[in-house]
Amino acid sequence: MKLLRLLLLFLVCPHLDSHAQELVRYEELTFSSDVEKSVFEQHFIENKTDYFMLFMANGSLSGSAALKAKQKFQDHLTGIKSEKFLSKKNEKKAREVYDKISASFLKKFDPNSRFEDIFIDGSFNSSSASILFGLAFFELNMPFAIRETQNNFHVVAYPDREKVQMEALTPAVTYDIPLIFKQNFVKSLKEQKIISAHEAASKPLEALFDKYYYGNQIDLTFVHLAGLEYHRGNNIFAAHSVCLFEQTASNRKTYSPPAGSL
Repeated sequence: MKLLRLLLLFLVCPHLDSHAQELVRYEELTFSSDVEKSVFEQHFIENKTDYFMLFMANGSLSGSAALKAKQKFQDHLTGIKSEKFLSKKNEKKAREVYDKISASFLKKFDPNSRFEDIFIDGSFNSSSASILFGLAFFELNMPFAIRETQNNFHVVAYPDREKVQMEALTPAVTYDIPLIFKQNFVKSLKEQKIISAHEAASKPLEALFDKYYYGNQIDLTFVHLAGLEYHRGNNIFAAHSVCLFEQTASNRKTYSPPAGSL
């Protein structure tokens, strides 16, 4: 298991030097379950990744129970998709997905829960809930980004357009940034002279807010999040601070996937 955790660290930290990477060899790995072994063989050997099962792999559920949970999730998404749903505006589609996923799966906030707990007793935290929303958007072919703030994770649907921000504060709350927050945020940066007088005069509020609020956040991939989930036993935020993601603007991980890829 220690070697498996090290391997996942390299998934999260691709910038580690080649000498360090030689310390981890796939054939030396030991797995805690047949589910974990199967998922990692698919990912590393067959180059086929089942993201839902990747998040279930480090849990306690049997293979059949994990697959049953996946089927339940997929059936729920099938129920969401309809001609009426597809005809809606992007923001309304995103909020409908959020509301229905929250109502059906997220029952009890527990900061120490794991992804599989969502399908056991409905326990969730900001990380596992964001993963669940991300998987739903992924399957429904809706662009999204998963981002981390100082204290939690959140999902942004249509990050290059409507920027519909969602955060799992409670099972029934959608967090959307109000105008007054944007105004105060930009005002504070002006007063600190982080935003110059010239820039403030030449750019509208939304452009300034997007640049300084969203611009400093890192978009996380499912593989990054899987690596972080394996470190949850210690502290997911401490694990993240050890490994800074070195991504350039051209390598931002905003998902715009094909449908039916779970």
